[in-house]
Amino acid sequence: MANQKAAKSNALQEAVIYFERAMALLDGMPDTQDSRRRRVALIANQWMVFWLLFRVREYYDLLVRHQDMAYELGESSLLAHFALNLGHIQTLFGQLEEALKSITNAVRLSEVAGDEGQAGPAYTQLQWIHFWLGDLEQALSCKDPALHRLRQRFDLRWYAWSLAAASWTYSYLGRCDEAAEEALKELALADEYHDNSLASFAYWNMSLAHTYKGDLSRAIERAEMAIEKAPTPADKIWAQTHLAWAWCRADRARDAVELLASLVPSYDASGFVAGQVFSRMYLGEAYWRAGQLNDAERAVRSGLEMASRAGLKFYAGSLHRLLGEITLAWISTEGEFPNIRNANRFTRLKNFAVAGRPIGALMEACA
Repeated sequence: MANQKAAKSNALQEAVIYFERAMALLDGMPDTQDSRRRRVALIANQWMVFWLLFRVREYYDLLVRHQDMAYELGESSLLAHFALNLGHIQTLFGQLEEALKSITNAVRLSEVAGDEGQAGPAYTQLQWIHFWLGDLEQALSCKDPALHRLRQRFDLRWYAWSLAAASWTYSYLGRCDEAAEEALKELALADEYHDNSLASFAYWNMSLAHTYKGDLSRAIERAEMAIEKAPTPADKIWAQTHLAWAWCRADRARDAVELLASLVPSYDASGFVAGQVFSRMYLGEAYWRAGQLNDAERAVRSGLEMASRAGLKFYAGSLHRLLGEITLAWISTEGEFPNIRNANRFTRLKNFAVAGRPIGALMEACA
């Protein structure tokens, strides 16, 4: 109970201390069915704490070590919670097909347990999986089923995250006013429950929508508010990332480079693949706008490799487009393709398309 109160108040380090104490107490108890159930339930309830501390790999190891114990207990409700957490982590690790299976299993187990409302977080996670896969309309189609179930069994964070998934999806569809509206709903919910973590999340979702719309002064303002509200390491990193991206497009590319370059290692350490990709995409764009073309190409190629491997179609397409922009910048500054003697590199980049035209054709037009 003390652990859950600490987690809800965002006192996450304190929550981890309570968790470790509780696990130590369980270690000293007889190995009974009841003690095993307490252990599994305690671990299942820790995911959000570890996620907001960006200690993803540590929690994943904990989950895997106790997975057999959870299945031996055979309690559908508890197994649904375990499957939800596993699916969330698989999503973060870029294992999206495996995540779909785990989350679908979480929905099934919730129904077996006779608690449809428990499936609300799973439907929200389906929004995020389809979003990362680039199946944007399908991501939107999961929103109403998620919110319907979350109203039956209310969970503040998952309800807000369903709205957040819709906001981000609308931004990527170019429906920026709708994206901002969803983020405003997030913020209203966060304010009602005095939750700074969710308020921070909502503010940088607004920043993203305004950046895509081209309202960069408002995008910067909202991202700065997100940073001010951020109570956890994860919240702060996400907010800073989107402030840097707004800077990048507001003629502050060098400031964006400095901040984003400092954040990429945190995404790498967490194993959050989509974060590794979009931070590199933003960094690559910042380098490009700052005229640092070698660094830009290096960041974009790294992000593109990760996006392609994980099946992140929206990001893969965006990174291909950005690589084309970098190539055109090389042409305009040097009058010819750089390192033209490197035939493999030359051929690869010639085949990329910019605005529907192969770069090779554009190069010939510029000659």
